[in-house]
Amino acid sequence: MKNLTSTLAGAALVCFLSISCEKENSDPINCATDGPTVAATASNASCGNDDGSLQVTGTGGKSPYQYSIDGTTFQAGTNFASLGAGNYTITIKDANNCTSTATATIDVTAGSVGYEATVKNIIATNCSIGTCHVSGGQAPGDFSQLSVVQNKAAQIKTRTGNRSMPVGRTLTEEQIQQIACWVDSGAPAN
Repeated sequence: MKNLTSTLAGAALVCFLSISCEKENSDPINCATDGPTVAATASNASCGNDDGSLQVTGTGGKSPYQYSIDGTTFQAGTNFASLGAGNYTITIKDANNCTSTATATIDVTAGSVGYEATVKNIIATNCSIGTCHVSGGQAPGDFSQLSVVQNKAAQIKTRTGNRSMPVGRTLTEEQIQQIACWVDSGAPAN
């Protein structure tokens, strides 16, 4: 009788463990409804520099979270620094390996390139000289005047970017970027 009681008690214990284990495994995680979400706050970069940043925040899912801006390299930290202007995709991964993404844009700080200190010199040295802008005997305007340059800012950006301007001269990549940044910030008289 003692042996039978021991066997039954052992059988009951095995059954209990088996039921407990099945209960645990039959409740899968649905990442679509129970996964994390991510948001980011961007700090702008100055023109041509990698000095912007993203501060990310995760919610939902199961912590701890990890974050990535390239979809491959994950980190526990919530700050991504030394970033240039552009669009970024942030991925969050939670403790259940559920992932979610969001996008964020780092813009160029308005006014980070000044007309007086930078753009005026680029134009004076490369564009408003000799017959640089003469077409059919008529100049397209006096490029030594800020108002003329501002009115043609979008065209100047396009043509310097595709290297069709200035005619007969070559701008450096830095000069092209500086003109683009100045135009993108509204071509201010700064």
